[in-house]
Amino acid sequence: MKIRTPLGIIGKFLPIILSPKHIILHFKHNTMTNNSHEITLQEAITMTHAYQNSPQFAGQTKAGLISATAVKELLNQPGCLGVRIYFALNANNNLTLVLVGTDINEKDMTTGVILDKLKDCPPFCNFDSPLL
Repeated sequence: MKIRTPLGIIGKFLPIILSPKHIILHFKHNTMTNNSHEITLQEAITMTHAYQNSPQFAGQTKAGLISATAVKELLNQPGCLGVRIYFALNANNNLTLVLVGTDINEKDMTTGVILDKLKDCPPFCNFDSPLL
């Protein structure tokens, strides 16, 4: 079975179910991949605007841009079945995100690829986006 993600099909396969252990692995895998994580544009607008208009987040980073190549590199690690996203503060004390792959047990793959270095908005914003 291939996993369908927003980035396309990633060539990862489930083990053949031969034992109770494999059934558990199959169940954990399906629990994560059966949640599409998709929301509507209107839901995204409501959530992003709530954050951007909140006084407690005034002056903070509104968005971050990361390349598809970097995300694919993270997802293409052997055994990577998910991504955990940590909120963090960068060297300028601005909000950023740290992305790390997760394995079948939803454990962080901290010895693999870890991503940050997003292009912060502001200043790198898409001012035509309805999410801003």
